[in-house]
Amino acid sequence: MITVKEKKHYAKSDDNRIEIRSLKNDDLSFFYLDWQKSYYKDNYAYTLSQEEFERLVKNDLKNKIVFIILINKTPCGEITLWKDSILRKLNKQCKKPVYGVSIQYQTPADDMTQEKVIKLLHGIITKDNLKIRTLSATPEKNALKAYLNCGYKQILSEDLKSVIDTFFQTFDSENKDISSDIVLYHFS
Repeated sequence: MITVKEKKHYAKSDDNRIEIRSLKNDDLSFFYLDWQKSYYKDNYAYTLSQEEFERLVKNDLKNKIVFIILINKTPCGEITLWKDSILRKLNKQCKKPVYGVSIQYQTPADDMTQEKVIKLLHGIITKDNLKIRTLSATPEKNALKAYLNCGYKQILSEDLKSVIDTFFQTFDSENKDISSDIVLYHFS
């Protein structure tokens, strides 16, 4: 069984309904590995042995910061942060260090929930001094409004859009949920 170096990052909404916390070792066996398998196309993850798949996830987690989203104490999504060196090279307005952010829900989330999750993430980054100056995201089409309402600015560079479109086509040319819109948030 794989393990992660547990962090103590935590935030909750004023009404205590939404929580974000760092990935814990208990999460791995309880639900996280099953979530990871669902992200791979063509059932690739199901062709691997459990040991091979855990090794794949462990290598993937080495370069990421992962948070679990809980709504009413039930795990319902994850936030993943990673260093984004490509965006920094293509767009000089990004302040170093630049991190990419991906927020994925296991069940659909309304606009208000999405906005609260983004704001809680910003709170953790600031409170715990995670040394992130810029966050970039390519949100799902239904989440773009939530990012913009939380202070993200849209980048309209065609060069960046073509890079993102090519990236997503590499993995899944039929993905209709991901927009090619890139949004940035700068921390002061």
